[in-house]
Amino acid sequence: MQNSRVTVGDEEKALMLVAPRSIRSMLRGILPYEANAAP
Repeated sequence: MQNSRVTVGDEEKALMLVAPRSIRSMLRGILPYEANAAP
């Protein structure tokens, strides 16, 4: 990774913030554990 200060978790959080709800729902379908962790 070019920016060592940014962790994978932070990048995923940033992606979730900017991603449309449709993409977020798709990610939940692909990653069941993410769906379980989400409220």
